[in-house]
Amino acid sequence: MTATDRDDAAASHLLREAMARHEVGATDEALAGYRRALGLRPSLAAALRSLAHGLNLSGRPDLAERAAGRAVACDPADPVAHAFRGYATLGVAGARDAGRWFRRAVALAPAYFEAVSNVAPAIGPDEGPPGTGRWSSRAVAIRAESPEARFNLANARLALGRWAEAWPDHELRLALQRSYPHTLPKPRWNGTAAPGATLLVHDEIGYGDVFNFARYLPLARARVERLVLEVKPGLVPIMQTFPGVDRVYERRSAPLPETDYDLHLPLESLPGVFMTTPDSVPPNHPRPLPPAATLRRWAEVLGVSPRLRVGLVWAGSPDSGLDRARSCRLADLESLASIEDIEWISLQKGPAASQLTRRSFPAPVRDLGIALADFADTAALLLHLDVMVSVDTAVAHLAGALGRRTLALLSRWPAWRWLLDRSDTPWYDSVELFRQRDTGDWSIPVAAVRARLAQLRDRKRTG
Repeated sequence: MTATDRDDAAASHLLREAMARHEVGATDEALAGYRRALGLRPSLAAALRSLAHGLNLSGRPDLAERAAGRAVACDPADPVAHAFRGYATLGVAGARDAGRWFRRAVALAPAYFEAVSNVAPAIGPDEGPPGTGRWSSRAVAIRAESPEARFNLANARLALGRWAEAWPDHELRLALQRSYPHTLPKPRWNGTAAPGATLLVHDEIGYGDVFNFARYLPLARARVERLVLEVKPGLVPIMQTFPGVDRVYERRSAPLPETDYDLHLPLESLPGVFMTTPDSVPPNHPRPLPPAATLRRWAEVLGVSPRLRVGLVWAGSPDSGLDRARSCRLADLESLASIEDIEWISLQKGPAASQLTRRSFPAPVRDLGIALADFADTAALLLHLDVMVSVDTAVAHLAGALGRRTLALLSRWPAWRWLLDRSDTPWYDSVELFRQRDTGDWSIPVAAVRARLAQLRDRKRTG
């Protein structure tokens, strides 16, 4: 046996040992083993791609990308190396660049499920639901039991308006996202009448979802004896008098006692239970009205204005994975400031409120976001506005639920409920949609909002 043969054999042995260590979770030992194997045989593509995989799982995508690039160079026909380059590129350059590597892996191995299924989210920023739907369908055709692929397909179908097909697999979000912190041992409600039963409905991730789907609560209440609603902090005052709700609980660190309910269901599952389609969305009634005392207090704070009173919210919660696409900067709304005879009111909360300067928005703005203690305050303030201008946030949903005129600024590929390529929404008859044409470019929708506000200003002037 030559020295080269001995090195090859030793490198292969080290690789097998390292992979075995990786299998049992000993990542650091595995990475050391991959490096030792590569020290003997630098062009061992299997070791390079395994090293890339381990580095990526260890939170070092830059090093992983370098190792995967070497693996691709050593074996350009290896689809796994291309896929691992895609995984690493996700953490370095983002989905758009990663998609190129996943596509190359698919070109080499059309039935390679992991690569096919990763193309769908990778192309999302560019091609949106039409593209993710096509690739998710392809992934489901390869591996029908994959919950991730089926959930991606369901989300795409929802955005495309194919709701009846989407509802069953939309429920997979509950296992994949784990947005609700408690395990509920009682049976899940399937929508059938349950005389004498108490139904627990709980919210999930977004505050806006509560206002969006609250219309289903009276419908559900009609099929059970009692309905209790569990929501995150800040929502109890606005929801405690909502028709169809017998009691509202604020979510705590522990789940509700089993004696307090017989059946349960997440709020966002109600549209599927009632088999809603875009043509059968229930009317936006009843409305989540704030307590009368809160409404009176805000009437005193705001007084009466002869000018068009317009609210502004330009950013959502930075903790949301959707926030980068859906939120803008206050400076992106700068052209609105040139409209005369407008009384501007900021409802912005969180870190983005610090953008409120004359440099970003060269018109006087009354900053009331800091005074909003909960959503009852927000609702009372909204009821004293003429128009609300907002990106896709809970405030936009609350304004729509209250029946207030709302001009909603949407990203190129917004949340599924806004559907695609339409200026209205079946959820709220008082909301007008202004959409990006190109990802990240707010200029066109903001210009359209500016023109609409000028029309509304003129209408108020003439009485």
